[in-house]
Amino acid sequence: MQDHAPARTGAAARPTLREELTGPPRPSGNAHAMTIGFGLLLTASLVIGAFTDSAPSSGLQLVFAGLMASLGVAELMDPRRRRLVIGTRLGGMVIALLGLVIQFVPGLG
Repeated sequence: MQDHAPARTGAAARPTLREELTGPPRPSGNAHAMTIGFGLLLTASLVIGAFTDSAPSSGLQLVFAGLMASLGVAELMDPRRRRLVIGTRLGGMVIALLGLVIQFVPGLG
C-alpha cells in the first residue's frame, strides 16, 4: 500500500513562522556567528559610551542584546529545554522591538 501523503516541495518546503518559533534549536555556524557578532557590537557600544562624552544609545544596545538572544543564544541551547528555547527566542524579539521603539520614538531615549 502506498503512502499518499503530500510531499512538501518548492516554497512549501520552507518552515512556517510557527515552526521557526516553536521548533527545536538548530546549532550551526550561523548561530555562533550571530552570538559573537552581536555580542561584539553590544560590547563596542558599551565601551564607546564609557570612554567618550557622547550619550550611549540605550535603544541600540537593546536591539543588539535582543538579536543576540533571539538569533544566536536560543539556537545554541539544549534541545530538550524546548520551553526555554521558545521563551528566549520570543524574549529576544521583544527586547529588540523595545530597543527599536526607544531608538525611533522621540522623547523615550
